[in-house]
Amino acid sequence: MDAAQPQGQERKLDPGPVDKSVLVEQEFHKSEAIFVGKIYKPVRFIEHGTGLNQWEDRHEGMLVLLKRSGFYHLSFLKRVQLDHALLNALVERWRRETQTFHLRFGEITVLLKDVAILTGLRVHGAPVTGLTNCNWEQLCRQLLGQEPPQIKGGSITMAWLHDTFKTLPERANQADVEYAARAYILYQIGCSLFPDPSGTRVHLRYLALLLDFDASGEMARGAAVLAHLYRELGKASTKGKANCYMGVGAYPDRLY
Repeated sequence: MDAAQPQGQERKLDPGPVDKSVLVEQEFHKSEAIFVGKIYKPVRFIEHGTGLNQWEDRHEGMLVLLKRSGFYHLSFLKRVQLDHALLNALVERWRRETQTFHLRFGEITVLLKDVAILTGLRVHGAPVTGLTNCNWEQLCRQLLGQEPPQIKGGSITMAWLHDTFKTLPERANQADVEYAARAYILYQIGCSLFPDPSGTRVHLRYLALLLDFDASGEMARGAAVLAHLYRELGKASTKGKANCYMGVGAYPDRLY
């Protein structure tokens, strides 16, 4: 107890920040609720792609296309057991005003370099942008060779991708190899990079970016992944947020 503090009186902790000119969203942050003694449920981290570890197709033709499209190194990234306690502790210390974790010894954040090392994705190049409203059925027939049984809001189930394209014959023709490569990349995107809140679906707007494998390989997907991670951490650190949708390839607990 501080010698200057009168006996019988508890010290009232101020969650901060001391300088409110930077961290201006304190009233919306989880730490505000913690310091006033409010009970809140931990954030639930939505896991994706339980079949990711089983998709082990090492077809030579697919590997060539994965290298051209920039997803070769990501293909070695598998689903990991998440440390929910550590992730919640990190989320409670994330500030979206500065995009950093505020810890006792200072600040730390996830850098483009970290994303590049963990995922092998390009962090410089063409922006990840394109059409968000297409004829999805026609797009699937063109780039996947067939139409999924059910398309909702431009998204399809990842289970269909897994079950339809997981097994690729060794003597498959070039068209079938390209279809399978796009399906695998789309599955990885739904699991590891830009997971859908449903946890079971992936949007076809990402498929539209896989028309040209070489052009896909020039895109700065790592930068887009980091921006997505920042946004989800910012949402998760606010009061009342119950779920967080971050892919296994972008979880900050892999940095520790």
